[in-house]
Amino acid sequence: MGHRGIIRLAGMLLALLMVDSGWAAEPRLEPTEQEQAQTLTLFHEPIVMLQAKFGRLDGAARVRIVKERVRQLQPEDLTHPVTVVSSTRLGQEAREFRLNDKHLLVLLEKDLEWLDELTLDQAAERVRLRLENVRVKVLELHSNTYLLKAAGKTLLVTLLFLMVVQLLRRGHQRARRWFANNLLQQKGLIPHQWRQVLGNLEIRVIGVLTWLVILLLTYGWLTYVLGLFPHTRIWSDQLGSSLLELCSNILGGIVAAMPGLATVLVIFVLTKLFIRMLAVIFARIERGHFRVQGLHSETIGATRRLLSVVIWLFALTVAYPYLPGADSDA
Repeated sequence: MGHRGIIRLAGMLLALLMVDSGWAAEPRLEPTEQEQAQTLTLFHEPIVMLQAKFGRLDGAARVRIVKERVRQLQPEDLTHPVTVVSSTRLGQEAREFRLNDKHLLVLLEKDLEWLDELTLDQAAERVRLRLENVRVKVLELHSNTYLLKAAGKTLLVTLLFLMVVQLLRRGHQRARRWFANNLLQQKGLIPHQWRQVLGNLEIRVIGVLTWLVILLLTYGWLTYVLGLFPHTRIWSDQLGSSLLELCSNILGGIVAAMPGLATVLVIFVLTKLFIRMLAVIFARIERGHFRVQGLHSETIGATRRLLSVVIWLFALTVAYPYLPGADSDA
């Protein structure tokens, strides 16, 4: 790597030394200003929070020293993995992190947060993995071979994505023509007299499903492409975690709604059977097989319909609390 490449790499390392707010050795939801100053973040990657005093140096001063050491790294140093060495500093257990045998930082036993429930070795391994992740990202950023491969994968995946989208659009158009012909011939699962209200419902459903699949494919394509490049990989991770969280919430909602829906189904079936039983009884009364005081054959039909409405309203009242979203504002 020439002099110009070394200058570019030094500038990149300086950019990596910007500290993000909101992170610590282990992610904190609401970090204080002091915790932010003590937290070392490289390449948007939270590394460690140095909260113990080391001699006359507090945590923030130790973070500034680590920054200076990183500035002094040479390009060839990044070709070596991060190593951890056990030691004792100021009478307490410590773990030293080195790159190409150059000292980077020290993790002291007093740096550990008891709420994290980690041993010194466990915490050191997490820090090492984070440092390794940053080192690999910097190497990828300055590797023409890697960037060319990433660009080639992006082009290939984009072409495949566009082909699948085009196939979906053509399939949607063919489905529209097929259902339109069935509509003219009065074919289909939906009775023809209902078409005046519902219209060509199948085409609308297929259109919604087609666009939903296209949106999911777009989401997946964008997540994959952003993950190929170090600069945008954090966005890819955020998109992937958001999609997993959304799917988890939807699946959890479906599972949570199953007992209520089963109860509603039982209420519906019992109500249907009860109304059928009443229909048989009213039919026998109407034919004169037996008589019930107050019921006459001339009004038996209206009485049966009114009683059916009352029973269904009662069943709906009983089933309503078990419906999904019954306790929401909507």
